[in-house]
Amino acid sequence: MAKHSLIGRLKRAWYVSHKRKAGNAVTHAGFTLLELLVVTVISGGIIAGLTYMVVELLGADQRESSRAETQREMQMSLDYISSELQEAVYVYPGACLQGNGAAGGTACHGLFNYIPDSISTGGSVPVLAFWKQQPYPRSIKEGVCRTSPYTATVSGQAVSCISGNSYALVIYSLSNANASGLWKGRARITRYALTEFQQNGTRTKGYVNPGSFSNNFDTWPYGPDPSGSTVVNLQTLAAIPGRPDGAAQVLVDFVDDGSGATALGIPNAADNLLCPDDASTVDNPATTTEDESIDYVVSPPAALQTAVFGARPRGFYACVSTGSNTGENREVVLFVRGNAYGRGGIVSDKGFLPTLETRVLSRAVLDRSPSL
Repeated sequence: MAKHSLIGRLKRAWYVSHKRKAGNAVTHAGFTLLELLVVTVISGGIIAGLTYMVVELLGADQRESSRAETQREMQMSLDYISSELQEAVYVYPGACLQGNGAAGGTACHGLFNYIPDSISTGGSVPVLAFWKQQPYPRSIKEGVCRTSPYTATVSGQAVSCISGNSYALVIYSLSNANASGLWKGRARITRYALTEFQQNGTRTKGYVNPGSFSNNFDTWPYGPDPSGSTVVNLQTLAAIPGRPDGAAQVLVDFVDDGSGATALGIPNAADNLLCPDDASTVDNPATTTEDESIDYVVSPPAALQTAVFGARPRGFYACVSTGSNTGENREVVLFVRGNAYGRGGIVSDKGFLPTLETRVLSRAVLDRSPSL
């Protein structure tokens, strides 16, 4: 009994001692206010740093996404213009947008003065103009052409139901007009088409078919009057006389208007330095002579460009070949540069992008010689 009593006493003593130590530990456990403040500051610094890194990564991703999307849209617009330009039957050199000042019926009278005022003024500059064949709208094909295909007329003028198409003047412009506030970029490319008929079958005001007046593509809208005795402005004799009206449609936004290039310190280049020119090269080293001459002129001329965008580098322009051989293929070199300013994450004009370039050789047969 004594032995068991001693063991019991020892067990009770150990239990009481252990309980007392545990109680003391619980009683004195915890952090001081200073310790809590230090931990809070350290934790806040770590969290702030991580948050900054996440925000920067998201911002960088957004900026790169904006630039990539802008560049993709520039490439798509360039492809669209190129594909349509391949259908051109006549491409105007840049000087003919403004007029070359020549006298008589050989003059480039300047499309600038005979297209809708909304395209040639108010922050828009015509850059590229060409004629292509345009099918008649369904209202013509299924209307007057179905009922009287050989004698069809609209507004007193005959309709060529046999061919089923006529020429359309297509004009691409660079514009910074934004009266509606819908567009966010510095500038945009617009497209306007002067067709013989509207979609509802009515004739277009001021339309003159260049194929009906001795192929007056270069002197349009001037040509011989019906009697053939004088050269007149044929828009005054159109079915609906007068200067065409209507508005251009935006093809793509976020085109550089020169602000991006200026922000990066890129100087403006003279017109004669913007286009390729191999007129001085030697194509045949054996004879040290040149087999052909391919010169280019910039479009639009500097006077039209600077009137709206000032003396800044161009964001959209074309170089049109002017070969010495009559009726040869006409090559066009297109240049377009995007500016992502206005998109998410881009807060300065330094978001401008590298210039895209493409060359298009028209496949027209108008005035072509089989040997050319």
